[in-house]
Amino acid sequence: RRQGMEPTTPQDRERQLRRDRELLIRHVLETHLVEDPIPNLDLVNYEKINVVDLLQNITQDPSAVIKMLEKSLPPALPPKKDRKSTPPLPPKVDRGRTMSSGQVPPPSSPKFEEVPRLTVSPSIDGISRIENDKPFEELHKEMAASIDQMKRVNIQKIPPWELPDIELKALSYECLLIAANAAKMSDQDRQTIFQEIRPQLDVSQKRHNKFKETVTSSSSGTISSLEYQTDLLMNLMKDMEDKEEYVQRRCYIIFNSLLEHLTLNPLFRSFTVQEEQFEAPELLVYVKKILTDVACDRQYDLHQMSNRVIRIHECLKSLPFNRGCVEIPPQMMLKLYSQLVGTHIDHEDGMIFSNKDVIFQVLKSFREAFGVSDVLHDIAMASQAFDIYLKFTENSNLMEYLKEAVSQLKKSNTSNKREMQMRDEMFTKISDYLTNKLSNFRKNRLTKLEMDAYTALYYSLPNTLDSYFNVLMENSAMVHYEALAKPRPFSLDTFLIFLDLLIEELQTSLQEGVPESYILGLAKAFRMDIQGIFREISSLKKEVFEMQKKVWEITQLFSKVLDKEDIPEVHKEFRSLISGYTNDEEATFSTFVARSLDADKLTPMTAKHRHSSSVIDVFSLFTQNIPVMFSLSEPSLCEFFAGTMGGTFNRIIIKYAEMLLTHTQYRTDLYPLSANGGKKFLGKRGPFPPIPPHVADIVVLQTEEQLTVIINNLNFILKSIFKLKKELTNTAAQHNLKIESDFWDSIFITSQRTVEEGLREASRYFACRMVFMDLREAYIEGLYNPASPHYQVKIHGVLEYLENHLPDVKSMVDDDVVSDVMTWIFREMVDGFEYILLYGGNDRRFEPKDAESLMQDLLEMQKFFIAKDKSGEIKGISEQVVIGYSSRVKTIIANLMEYSSDSLIELFESAKSSNEVMEVQSKQNIMCVLFHRNDKNAKAFIKTHKKNEVYKLTKRGNNVLLQMDIQNKRN
Repeated sequence: RRQGMEPTTPQDRERQLRRDRELLIRHVLETHLVEDPIPNLDLVNYEKINVVDLLQNITQDPSAVIKMLEKSLPPALPPKKDRKSTPPLPPKVDRGRTMSSGQVPPPSSPKFEEVPRLTVSPSIDGISRIENDKPFEELHKEMAASIDQMKRVNIQKIPPWELPDIELKALSYECLLIAANAAKMSDQDRQTIFQEIRPQLDVSQKRHNKFKETVTSSSSGTISSLEYQTDLLMNLMKDMEDKEEYVQRRCYIIFNSLLEHLTLNPLFRSFTVQEEQFEAPELLVYVKKILTDVACDRQYDLHQMSNRVIRIHECLKSLPFNRGCVEIPPQMMLKLYSQLVGTHIDHEDGMIFSNKDVIFQVLKSFREAFGVSDVLHDIAMASQAFDIYLKFTENSNLMEYLKEAVSQLKKSNTSNKREMQMRDEMFTKISDYLTNKLSNFRKNRLTKLEMDAYTALYYSLPNTLDSYFNVLMENSAMVHYEALAKPRPFSLDTFLIFLDLLIEELQTSLQEGVPESYILGLAKAFRMDIQGIFREISSLKKEVFEMQKKVWEITQLFSKVLDKEDIPEVHKEFRSLISGYTNDEEATFSTFVARSLDADKLTPMTAKHRHSSSVIDVFSLFTQNIPVMFSLSEPSLCEFFAGTMGGTFNRIIIKYAEMLLTHTQYRTDLYPLSANGGKKFLGKRGPFPPIPPHVADIVVLQTEEQLTVIINNLNFILKSIFKLKKELTNTAAQHNLKIESDFWDSIFITSQRTVEEGLREASRYFACRMVFMDLREAYIEGLYNPASPHYQVKIHGVLEYLENHLPDVKSMVDDDVVSDVMTWIFREMVDGFEYILLYGGNDRRFEPKDAESLMQDLLEMQKFFIAKDKSGEIKGISEQVVIGYSSRVKTIIANLMEYSSDSLIELFESAKSSNEVMEVQSKQNIMCVLFHRNDKNAKAFIKTHKKNEVYKLTKRGNNVLLQMDIQNKRN
């Protein structure tokens, strides 16, 4: 209720309660009795309704409610029998039964979809007319008999009366002539009507003359009123000869105008007449009956129809609030005026006449005479511009003209609610057309120019938001996407076909510059399908890689206009498949490589290819997957595949290297233990602890060929890794994948470092085995040891053995690792030489004067491994490496071996380090030198220091070379 209108007195409150009760009862009836024929609720006496009975029966027994309502209706007055002009009552409407002639069909009935046609009957005499001064009471009695039968007729369901287009043009032209007479147009304006407007309305000169003759004999009054049209109709009916078509057009304009008033004007539905306590809805029921008769009667004659139209008008004029004239409503006026406005355009070719301003000047008089507002004029302009554009859509000028008309209509404003409603309906009409076109522009085959034009026009309409347009484009994308995606559900094969169609659609859309929201709609639909198809894929296969290539192309096309978060993400699904694939490959190849190595006898494949066959199998894992990897078009997925497969490759390589290096795990067991402090060489028990028997049994069975094959296999892996990285870099470039070479380095860094370390260990083991096992008697035990049966005063015999044997070694090792193997042999020879000088046992006695001879042997060893030819070119190891590694032993000879025993004892007492074997003048090294002295002071020093910690580190049985290894690594 409005503020300040609350009831204050008891009478007002009681009246308000009665109205509220009536409102609630009507709501219950209208809500629950939708499908049932109910009486006119406006005539129901709600005081007689029992609410309790109503609520009990409304859902269980609606027929009881209908009877209750009928009992509450006032008694109907009997019809006046002497009223000859009263039309016969139509049969009562009974829903669900076959309709008889004259009944009101439902909205879906074909009768309301057809255009009523007038049939002119020659018998048109005896027309009776209701006088304007007929008492309201007589009308009341006359119509009372029809109320009960027509009270359920919905005025909204009565269709308007339609005229053929040629007749509507004729009617518009008649109205223009009427306006010309009323406005007293100049001869020039009348000439414009005759020469310019008349031909466009398809009015012949003969019909023009007849129109002119007919409309000039009109009654007085406002020409925009229905009273004027009724008077004109009455004048025409006085002499009907050759005037049937004019009468028909007059009836058309009066009927449709009254129907529009009854349908839209709230005043005709909400008034109460005070005289005679007569309720106006009963009058409207009677009017509805006549309108229904006109709409449904197919065989009426012009005489009867004209009489009915006049009676309707007289009924409405009798209403107390409407004394005066009833104006032609806006919708009817728009139909007439639109025909006239359209005359400034050539409907044959869509050209706009150059003299349109002259036509509009004439129409200005029409507007003034008929009261056509600016809003109606703008609506008519937009309507005609829209209609002519639909006829000539290829004419871009008409689209611009339509935009101008829409722009002008947007500026129009009025307080007339009906005209504003019609304005909005015009916008809705254009919007619906654009929506229909744009919502499936692919099916509608819109060109780029049409798309741009429709989009611009859409945005020119009022209340158009980006969100509405974006939703429209997304829906259009969904519709076209579904058309491409048929049939469903997808198999992998059909999905590949669909991807080709989607790629083509995206390429076309991007080329045509369709709105971004359309591409977004495609992306949203594609996201759901791609997720669904992955649920059907369990492993990588050829079709999956083909799908990935196409999906990558699609995502690239999406990325041209969409943000990253709007593009369907498929990396997770592909990565899951890739991980599963590489895991399966790793399991298969791990077993395969292990079996291959078990079967490998570690023999060279050929004289040229000095590696064995098992190493070839290792690389087949990665090489056979290179084409698979590069079939992934997206760089990130390719990198992920490479990284995942690289991890698998690394693990297999490492495992293979570890299996090879099981043959070289005995290096430290071959190191000779310290012989210091032992007894002289006596029988079976010598001064040198033997190699552990379990190690000796294994190592003695190893051949140099097997060990060099291990070295060559590891070297082959390293070379293959470098070669593989280069191949991958080149292949990526060929596939236009921007993958840096550093990426491939990172993939193989783990296996590469493992193999490099393994190659060093295998080379060192080979050297260690040669020096500390093959040369054990001649070198480690025999050199400078008179107690040994293999005693050698100088190192020449050992070097001679190497000179004869090393060429065979070089021939078994790959050329690019010969230098490394020779270097390790040299290093082990130097370590052995240091062992001989410091830990070779008490049978080796050295005096200070022997230092020069020892230095000479060391230089001979250096010279042998450098191996300069006559021209001074080095054929062996780098001179820098040889001198650098042997510098420690050289320092021991120069700074310890040359010292007297007394000097060494003094140096021992002043030395800070006790167990750092890598320091030349450490206490441990000094004591080792004193071990090998035969003078009195040296023997006394050793005897007094047997319980010293340093003595324990140097005495028999310590693996001093292992200590040197450990400290060398630590330092």
